Amino acid sequence: SAVSPANGGRNSRKQTKTKIVKFGKGENSATYEESLTRGGTYKFIVNARKNQVLAVRVGTDSGSVTFNISHKGKTIPTSVNTEKWTDKLTSGGDYQINVKRKSGSGKFLIEITVE
Repeated sequence: SAVSPANGGRNSRKQTKTKIVKFGKGENSATYEESLTRGGTYKFIVNARKNQVLAVRVGTDSGSVTFNISHKGKTIPTSVNTEKWTDKLTSGGDYQINVKRKSGSGKFLIEITVE
């Protein structure tokens, strides 16, 4: 994609990646170690049923990483700019966990559990 000089050149390219969360046979939790540059977003898509409990935790050794969760295009208000979130789901379907790197760059860990 082209970078317009009007928006600052090198820092204007925001990194966005997407991963579909898959659990191993008999597992209800998945942990990923991924890399993300400052200002970038990593989207994790997880499918869950109504009344299941979704738990998400993120962490990094450098800088700051937070996330929010959206479902059917709407952000869940209690999940905004957090590092840890757990709640019982009121409806089923795909949930999108949007991990954002506020500062620093490099690796982060995310743990996603559905029970």
